[in-house]
Amino acid sequence: MTLFRYVCVAVFLGVVFSVGASTGMAAEVDRPSTAESRARMERDERYGLRLRDDLAAADAIAGEEMVDLERRIDAILPLESPRRETGLEELQGDYAAYRDRLGMAMAEVDEALADPSGFPLDIGVSYGELERTTREVAVRLKRQRREFDRELQRLVVLFDRKRDLADQTASLEVQLQRIEARLEEPGLSGKERAKEERRGGQLRSRVLTLQDELRSLADVDEGLLKHYVVLIEQAMHEEAWLTLQADRYRGIVKALGAAAPVKVRGSADRGARLRELIRLCESQIARLSLERDGIERRETRISAVGTLREMDRSRELAELYDRLDGRYRREIGRLRTLVGALGADLAELRR
Repeated sequence: MTLFRYVCVAVFLGVVFSVGASTGMAAEVDRPSTAESRARMERDERYGLRLRDDLAAADAIAGEEMVDLERRIDAILPLESPRRETGLEELQGDYAAYRDRLGMAMAEVDEALADPSGFPLDIGVSYGELERTTREVAVRLKRQRREFDRELQRLVVLFDRKRDLADQTASLEVQLQRIEARLEEPGLSGKERAKEERRGGQLRSRVLTLQDELRSLADVDEGLLKHYVVLIEQAMHEEAWLTLQADRYRGIVKALGAAAPVKVRGSADRGARLRELIRLCESQIARLSLERDGIERRETRISAVGTLREMDRSRELAELYDRLDGRYRREIGRLRTLVGALGADLAELRR
């Protein structure tokens, strides 16, 4: 309801100025009246509270992700690849840096709220900074996701090559066993024996070559492949979430901040802003609904069978999707409530 509170401030200021003008209390051209200054301070304070709420909400979500990452790090088995822990710690580092910047911004707002008479924040500047900070983290997550994807592809190639070498070796060893059995058969002519021995020697040489290459390749745990799949999914969805939030901040600046006048305009201008905010909320609801649809499709592809580690990775994916779906569902509900409140305010403005 924070957007609604800010819009109410604009309506409230319009009433203050109209009453002041009708009773002869309007300010002089070069010096604002006490009522105008007080109204402006109240507007700034309400804006500061709204900005503080947005920062706190973003910090809470980032904090939840860090707690989940820490839980997954603690669950790593001693014999698992250290690369798994490294990937999780890199994501933790991104969120920690993001929370540091959010914390600095909240401290600035708290300081300003403690002395409203000197409130230094400007909605265009403050939300512009918040948008930039959020996009920076989204860009880092995108870069991280690409690095995870490259590592996954490298491991997949390595894993497939080792499996192919093992299959080829097993097939050649079966052929060697057949040749050895043939050589033990009675009545084998000298020419046939020489042919089989020559063929057996070639197969042994090929087996040794394959085994040498197989030993030279690093072991790849299939569970590590699934781990990177989870990391990539998480980075992708968090990037989409942060991009959505950054777009919302930009929309708020456009609707309320960038064109915010020093003096309050008429009801037509306030109505245009309300409609802009409603369109922004509806657009965000549509995007979040698409995200939920995508999550539902991904959930249907999760396998419930396999080794214990494979099932563990599947559970990680399922938990990730459940957490994201819950987040999107709550945000959609909040935005729908806000659309209703803004619509009611717009209807009141038209009377």
